[in-house]
Amino acid sequence: RLTLRHNSGYSVLSSCVKDWKPEAIAQFKLLGRAISFTVDLSKVGCACNVGLYLVASPARDIHGEYSRGSHSHPYYCDANKVGGQWCPEIDIMEANNHAFQSTPHSCDSPMNGHYSQCDRVGCAQNTRNMAGSYGLGSEYRIDTTRPFQVRTEFLKDEGMLTGMRTTLVQEGHRVVLNHLTCDVDYLAKLTDAITDGMSLRITYWGRSASTMAWLDSPPCHREACMGSHAGEATISNITISEAEDVPAIGTSDYNDAGATDTSTDESVVSTESGHKHWVSNPWAPWQCHHYVGNQQETKWCAKAGFEGGFEYKYTGGEGALCGPCWC
Repeated sequence: RLTLRHNSGYSVLSSCVKDWKPEAIAQFKLLGRAISFTVDLSKVGCACNVGLYLVASPARDIHGEYSRGSHSHPYYCDANKVGGQWCPEIDIMEANNHAFQSTPHSCDSPMNGHYSQCDRVGCAQNTRNMAGSYGLGSEYRIDTTRPFQVRTEFLKDEGMLTGMRTTLVQEGHRVVLNHLTCDVDYLAKLTDAITDGMSLRITYWGRSASTMAWLDSPPCHREACMGSHAGEATISNITISEAEDVPAIGTSDYNDAGATDTSTDESVVSTESGHKHWVSNPWAPWQCHHYVGNQQETKWCAKAGFEGGFEYKYTGGEGALCGPCWC
């Protein structure tokens, strides 16, 4: 169990040494695997950010030699060039008690292990775009006044990273960030890093509302990460396991596409010739689907039905499913 205070950060090492040694930075090889943990963010308010993420450190220079950089933690690198060094980054959790975001960041191909450019923005999914999914109080599917579990799976196909799925679980309720808007080629760029191994960082930081709006505005507004808004957080039970092809039985799902995944519920799913059949869950909340590519021009939503374990419904901006949204 790790207790975090505001403006703190931790790295995971494979051995206890007096000085930072690049060989001692633990490497997590997670392709086709999952990382899980329990987190309590009940005292972590708006404009604060508790992060648990992977970076491809230790950093290397253009010659392939280890590079200390200028960060307070030597050999650090990330997709925003903090400390002066680039490398792939996978943000499993950037969160407070109002919003939870998960973001992979890919980079251009390295030379001798040295990266010269990365995608600062990344391919983010955030609960603030999923009404009723996450927040303070029992009216939310994930009630952040209490601890909840996080599980991120790195899905593979023929040795390539093809998907990332982050699931928040609390007493039978589940919110799923499936990163369906992430291009397959984008995720594939992270294959080598996540296969060879990435280091684990855990941090707690935050500033003014304006500087943290990318994470939590809305629902947050003018609050700053200070005083009673910046209380302690805890992370415990960090485990590594194999990724699952389907979700666990016995939970009600809120997916990022506004549909319910019932692939393991035998009472509602039948199988013919090994194919799965999907059915609608009347209790699952809906949300707006953001069109990708030419989906709007081709009227994709009107004929999508069930796709990839999600149900899509075309409303034309009318009805009570998701307000003015068309899909």
